[in-house]
Amino acid sequence: MNRSSRPLLLTIVAATVLSLGVPAVAAGHDPIDWARKYEADNKELLWRYSGTYPDWVTAEVEDTLGVDWSDASTNNSRAPFFTFSAAGAGRVHYSASMTSPCSGGAIWLACAKDGGTTGWDIYVRNLDGAPYGSWAWYDQDGSCASSDVCFRLQRSLIHEPIHLIFGTEHSAQGQSDTVFTANQPSYNNPGGSTRLLRRCDQAAAQLAYDLRDMADPYGDCFDHIANAGADGLR
Repeated sequence: MNRSSRPLLLTIVAATVLSLGVPAVAAGHDPIDWARKYEADNKELLWRYSGTYPDWVTAEVEDTLGVDWSDASTNNSRAPFFTFSAAGAGRVHYSASMTSPCSGGAIWLACAKDGGTTGWDIYVRNLDGAPYGSWAWYDQDGSCASSDVCFRLQRSLIHEPIHLIFGTEHSAQGQSDTVFTANQPSYNNPGGSTRLLRRCDQAAAQLAYDLRDMADPYGDCFDHIANAGADGLR
């Protein structure tokens, strides 16, 4: 489906909402107003590492960008996707900077900049080289035993491409609805262990870039649509 089919998608969703006699936007479950930064659908974004990093870091990065970001059940959209390549212009950094390379702030876990281009950057904080209190990455040991405040690196990473591809303001919705919140919950809190996009993330990506496959899910981001397939929207 190309961009010309987007009005059809919007019409189908709107018609379903009106036929059920409920408001078009259900409180707390609203597709985020994402605007596309890349003109082309299904654009391949080639990337590489900016240095040599521990195996646990590279395993998590490659799993998140290479697999989880394009998961058919949670990102059935024609948004850009990521491919690792030694010649890639995009770069992922495991950074020992004490301040955010994107904003200069001291309190940071990950950030992204230069979205909409091929030469983008994603930074993940090296909490050994650039410690902050007792913060640690769950992924390093597969547990939170070493710290009372630990975060999932994959949860940080699934958030950052949104800045590159859509670049909108954070959402105030709940952790079950979006990973695009301003603050990341620690691993043992709701939403802190997720590694996939959530339902309102998928809905927003589909509205911005259309669906990848009409037979795969629509974003379930309205209270009255419990299951997109069951409501005849497939």
